[in-house]
Amino acid sequence: MTNSLFSNAKQTNWSIGETAALAVKAARGAGMPWGLADEVGFTVSWLQERGLPGLSALSRYLQWHESELFVVWPEIPPTNYAYCPIKLGCAYIDGVTSQFIRFGSIREPLLMIPFIAKRNLSLAVDIKLDELSISLINNQLISDQLNSEFLL
Repeated sequence: MTNSLFSNAKQTNWSIGETAALAVKAARGAGMPWGLADEVGFTVSWLQERGLPGLSALSRYLQWHESELFVVWPEIPPTNYAYCPIKLGCAYIDGVTSQFIRFGSIREPLLMIPFIAKRNLSLAVDIKLDELSISLINNQLISDQLNSEFLL
């Protein structure tokens, strides 16, 4: 018998709709406006549907979000500051940024991938973000190489 607090916990399986709704609620609870919170729901459900850890990434991001150490593109982030992946993703999908651009200092870059996929529906896209390497085409994940540390 283990002493783990969660040793008797059952694994919960949520539908994609439930996952999106929980993500929206979490984003609203963290103080995001409705429009951005809806984008969070889309982002997390897109990732989870493809087997990527969207909920984990959102949880880490929202913990950091409370610090308000983020900047809005195209400002250059000073030390300890980063871009919000949701705001940057919205700017990217709305065409405010170039289609092919290098971004640096994105907090939880995994949350950017659904925006990149949505804007580039008909293109094959290779995404490299630190330890993460993903290939997409037609809004579908073709292959991924994730460092196990990235998933924690």
